[in-house]
Amino acid sequence: MKEEGRPREFCYNNWCCSISVFLQLFFIVKENELTFSTQLSQSGELVQLLKDDAMGLFNLFKKPTLIQDDFFGQLRFMDFKDSSKNYFEGKGLFKPTNNETEYLIQGDLEGPTEAQKEFYIKLQNNFEQYVQKMKPLIEDEFRNWKEDFQINDFNNEFNLVCINIPRLDSKPLKWNMAFTTVHDLNHHVTIDFVDDEPNGVLIDG
Repeated sequence: MKEEGRPREFCYNNWCCSISVFLQLFFIVKENELTFSTQLSQSGELVQLLKDDAMGLFNLFKKPTLIQDDFFGQLRFMDFKDSSKNYFEGKGLFKPTNNETEYLIQGDLEGPTEAQKEFYIKLQNNFEQYVQKMKPLIEDEFRNWKEDFQINDFNNEFNLVCINIPRLDSKPLKWNMAFTTVHDLNHHVTIDFVDDEPNGVLIDG
């Protein structure tokens, strides 16, 4: 009789052990679910950014939407799920430098506004004034690794390659201009503006 009781005792002990292991695994899974849910909640903004970037990537494979503007010429429309990020890209002659430059024009499918065209005309007419404002900021930035850096002839040392024209329906206006330079052939120099005043310099590849 004692021999027959041992299997029951053995099974009972193993059953208790299994229940204990199961409960431990259950709480581990629940803890991981909570951690994962928290991470998902915290990363919600990142997920949205990735979605926006994906939409931008898909635009590369879509048939481009082209318009012919009476002022800027042929423009390609880039649209996004967030319509506030929509813009046109094109290129044309920038009279002060007598060189072709690219422009990115923030806007909707209706096309650039008259105010944006006037903005571009004003920029060309007053370009030398903008140069004088930009020079000190660029010199300060370059002096971080070239102690005696100085700009002697801006138009020969820097070449305007891109202008970002903002929407003009709200203030302050945030926009930028990007240049290549003989001082660093591997990088672009981007000057950020708030209204008519430069407020930052970025040197990147």
